[in-house]
Amino acid sequence: MRPNLICIAALSTGCAISESRFDQKLSASGVDLVLVSVERGDFDYQGNTTQTFAIDGRSWGMAFQEETAHERQDGNASDVHTEGNTLLVSATSKSGSSGVDFYVEGPDTMSTDITVDHGDVSLADMAGYQLITADSVDLDNMVGSVDAYARSGSIDASISPGPGDVIRLEATNGDIDLALPYGLPYDLQVWGDPEYPMAIEDLGFSNMVASDAYYAARAGNGSVRVDVYATGGEVRIHHYYR
Repeated sequence: MRPNLICIAALSTGCAISESRFDQKLSASGVDLVLVSVERGDFDYQGNTTQTFAIDGRSWGMAFQEETAHERQDGNASDVHTEGNTLLVSATSKSGSSGVDFYVEGPDTMSTDITVDHGDVSLADMAGYQLITADSVDLDNMVGSVDAYARSGSIDASISPGPGDVIRLEATNGDIDLALPYGLPYDLQVWGDPEYPMAIEDLGFSNMVASDAYYAARAGNGSVRVDVYATGGEVRIHHYYR
């Protein structure tokens, strides 16, 4: 990792930001799981046709005074390394006004187990099983199973599941927007919030049941299970055109 310390005075807000940036490359040979534990910050993963992990990171701290911003940034600790079949990414922060952001470009066939206590997760162009807990979750062009929980924001996802795959999305204080391919053998259930609307397109369903805050539908043998839970936000399920 190569740190490069930067301090930026945000004159419009009277706030100072201290940043330390780093980058790292690791072999992805034999790795099929990304395990992430970040206390404060964002985690992004971009799938690509590559055999390496390219990691860009940003450790930051904020305060009204530059010296305090430096101290808060210095209280961050992070680590990225491979161990067996796993890429391990971790970060801790001593202050609520500091954190570590990660951007990773790696192989497009990769499963994840991601926990971000205070921050957002974004994944794109990946195939595998994705398990995610964060403030908000953005998933673009995913293939396979997904279990995602957004504790304080929204979930925006486009997913292509296969037979036997399971999609479970839950947001406790935000919207859920899910795009799925038309015509797959779905077993869909949606538990919505009666205070917010639901808009669900026909994806080739043969049977449907709907009420104010519940929707269930089935197509074919129902081998693709989709469960959606939304509290405090809207639900939109629509066609996904790849």
